Amino acid sequence: YSGIMAVWEDEEGEEDLSGLYSVRAVKFMMGSRLLSDYDIDGKQLFVLRDGKTHATLLVLVICVLEITDVLFAVDSVSAKVAQIDNQYTAYSSSVLAIFGLRAMFFVLHDLVDCFELLKVGLCIILIFIGMQLMLAKWVQLASSTVCMVIVSVMMACILGSFAKKPQQEIIDKI
Repeated sequence: YSGIMAVWEDEEGEEDLSGLYSVRAVKFMMGSRLLSDYDIDGKQLFVLRDGKTHATLLVLVICVLEITDVLFAVDSVSAKVAQIDNQYTAYSSSVLAIFGLRAMFFVLHDLVDCFELLKVGLCIILIFIGMQLMLAKWVQLASSTVCMVIVSVMMACILGSFAKKPQQEIIDKI
């Protein structure tokens, strides 16, 4: 579903976040101390207005990201511990994955900006992985096959982006 929706969505724009349940709940708890916008000028978590310290929405974003990281970590560690005999390997690989996940997001974001067709490729990969998970009971693919499909799709999209745009324009973005 995410892969299909990502293909059809337009570029992100400014959204009104004040109607979200999480924002309303935190606003209820913090009252007027939570601002309904970001500090665009200073990019700060907390700002001083009218002699009071206020939290920006960036505080809420960071809290939600950290909670999500912890939830995914607990889920993945329990699955790995059940499959991997060496406990040190299971826990250390999960910790490294958590640290690298956010950095990988920023790398992919920059690559998508650089290579026009890469967004479509990532959507194809999401759909492929989703179909593989849904059909795992009937279709067994080797890890090497999955890896080759992912690398092939990424390379095809990067090469297609090179062919679509002049090479100097892509190099200037990098």
